[in-house]
Amino acid sequence: CALPILGIYTLLVRDGAKDWRTGAAITAEHYFDESVDIHHIFPMKWCEDQSIPLARYDTIVNKTALTARTNRAIGGRAPSEYRGRLESSAGIGTDMLDLNVTSHRVPLDALWVDDFDAFYMERSRQLLELISAATGAASTSGTSSTACGLPIETAPKRQVASPNAKS
Repeated sequence: CALPILGIYTLLVRDGAKDWRTGAAITAEHYFDESVDIHHIFPMKWCEDQSIPLARYDTIVNKTALTARTNRAIGGRAPSEYRGRLESSAGIGTDMLDLNVTSHRVPLDALWVDDFDAFYMERSRQLLELISAATGAASTSGTSSTACGLPIETAPKRQVASPNAKS
């Protein structure tokens, strides 16, 4: 699933994803200068402590591009706990942090109260909308399987009009 994952990150960066702490746009230069890598939004340790299955938390839905410094501030803590650490380490307020986090299509209402299931469903929906907008494909509602951690539904086959059909 590496290609689809990189594609989603490319779309997030194209749409203005920012570093959570500093608010700096994630660019190719920023990526290399600041050691940007893919990290868990709900940390692995926290997910394991909550008995969330690996197949659910170790997916694109629960990952995003973060600097190494931001990831260290998050550590293995719950989002409700790391929120204050991010604000104080960067000297920013709640509004700025929220703006930076939402640039990654992360639903704040679920994130800041540690509601992994609500977060997972809403971020899945938002990422599918992002993909749909980029590809021109209709977004699906409902789920029947997953691809790279994103719930998907098999789309109905398109009917192709006959070349002789009158419009």
